[in-house]
This record gives sequence, structure tokens and C-alpha cells, in this order.
Amino acid sequence: MSTDAILNFFLTRPALLLIIILGLTALYIIIRILKSFTGPLKYGRVISADHANWRETKSIYSRRYNLAGKPDYVVNSREGIIPIEVKSSSAPRYGPYDSHKLQLMAYCLLLEEKYGTPPPYGVIQYGDGHQVKIRYTPQLRQDLINIMQEMRSLTLPRGWHPDPHRCRNCSLREKCNMAVT
Repeated sequence: MSTDAILNFFLTRPALLLIIILGLTALYIIIRILKSFTGPLKYGRVISADHANWRETKSIYSRRYNLAGKPDYVVNSREGIIPIEVKSSSAPRYGPYDSHKLQLMAYCLLLEEKYGTPPPYGVIQYGDGHQVKIRYTPQLRQDLINIMQEMRSLTLPRGWHPDPHRCRNCSLREKCNMAVT
């Protein structure tokens, strides 16, 4: 059948074309709903989210650790409060990067400070759908605190000055005493 014949077939039967369009729309909606259950909803009820379709949520701040952050999702599950970090990239071949784990552990620490009880784990959800659960252990918590202390003790190299292009786009520019405009 040629393209013209197919086009003519549907143009002479608009009700059939409408039924097909409505069917495809319904299928799309069903797939989106089912897909949402493989994301954050899989773990429990979403209580905050860091994206435009969610009501405004503020960063979580810990005065004790001088740390602030906002997980992509915070879920209230049967096991406790769970942070979920979404990465647009595919899952790394040999497991999550240390930087991803530390970011997730920082969210666990912030949630522990906010709610008074440590999350049992956090989740990294990659763009390819792969999800990694990482237990929030006392050892990982201490590793994070040690790394934060080490980072704060570092000094900048002699002669270093900030890059104006990076400063312009930095979320901490207003609080930084070295920002270049």
C-alpha cells in the first residue's frame, strides 16, 4: 500500500483516525503512570521534590555540619524517610561513582538532622532506569564527615582567583567572599 492510499484511507474515515489518536493518547498516559511506579513512588509517598512541577521546597540546612542541599525527591516509606537522587546519565558500568554516593550520603545526613532519625538508605536513580540503593551506615556517615572536614581545611593555591564565568552561574555567589562579577 502506498503512502497516498494510507493517507486517503484515514482522511475518508475521520472517526477511525480520532479513535486511533485517542487510543494512542490513552496508551501514552497509561505507560507514564506505570513508569512513575518504578521511580520514587516505588519507595513510598513523595513528600518533597526538587523540580518545577512540585510546590516550592527549600534546601535543608544543617548548622551543626554547615551543610545544605535539596534531594531530588524525599520519600516517606515504611522504612523511614528516604532521599532519592536522580541522575540523567546512564548507570556507570562498575557501580555508582564515589561523588554520587557522597552526595546521597550528604542528603541522608541532612535528613537525619532534620527528622532526628537516620534514613535506612538512599537511592540513586539513573537515566537508563537503573536504581541503586545505598545503605546509610555509621561508617559512610563518618566518611562523609571526614571528607567535609578535609575539604574545609584545604587552602587555595597561591595566586588563584575565581573564574568570572563560573562565578556568574554559581548558586553560592551571593554568599561567597571571593565572587567575581
